[in-house]
Amino acid sequence: MIAFKEAFEKVIDHRLDLGAEKVKLIDSLNRVLAEDVLADRDFPPFDRATKDGIAVQFSSLLENGHAYTIEGVAAAGVAQQTLNDTSKCLEVMTGAVVPKHCDTVIMYEHITIKDNKVTINEIVTKGQNIHYKGSDEKAGAVVLSKGIKITPAEIGVLASVGKSVVKVKVNPNICTIATGNELVEVYQLPEPHQIRKSNMLTIEAALLNSKIPSSSLHLLDDKESIKTALEKALIKNDVLLLSGG
Repeated sequence: MIAFKEAFEKVIDHRLDLGAEKVKLIDSLNRVLAEDVLADRDFPPFDRATKDGIAVQFSSLLENGHAYTIEGVAAAGVAQQTLNDTSKCLEVMTGAVVPKHCDTVIMYEHITIKDNKVTINEIVTKGQNIHYKGSDEKAGAVVLSKGIKITPAEIGVLASVGKSVVKVKVNPNICTIATGNELVEVYQLPEPHQIRKSNMLTIEAALLNSKIPSSSLHLLDDKESIKTALEKALIKNDVLLLSGG
């Protein structure tokens, strides 16, 4: 018997590289990423309003005495709008492109609107409530590095940069092997000298949880039959996982 640390190091020293394959985005979950993934554009791709409210040009605040007339609406999902008269304002929705000639967003909770007129009730800071273009990532930046396991969080990142097909490491063919005359199937009632197969199923479940299918064998305690079975299993599989003596 060797210690876990030594066993782990031996496994790492003999790691397998079975190449890569391309799979659909949703099928990449729990797989190992085989490529660096780059941002295909700036994120966010535009100066983005982070609050529902009004968009103004900050320099106009003193001139207007914190009072504005609403010129129109800049909604999310439409091309950039333009504030034609900087003494006025545009209503703006969360996620919308900050309108041209505007550099500050004031949320509804800090204003009063009556008869299309806006009164600002709070102190305003230039540039507030704007998520600036490229402030998260610049186009070409590495957003995911190869070698990581793809979780639901990575699926979201891959989708955001347009990766409908993902390059992942090929999973190994694995056979889980239990040995021992004392083992019986889960559905069987064990005799006093027997136990149900549990270790092997635990290993199989762990593999399935990582989207790695496996086959299984139960070998009785006979040296020659074990040797023959292992030789055959090594031909068909990349990895053998043995539970038992």
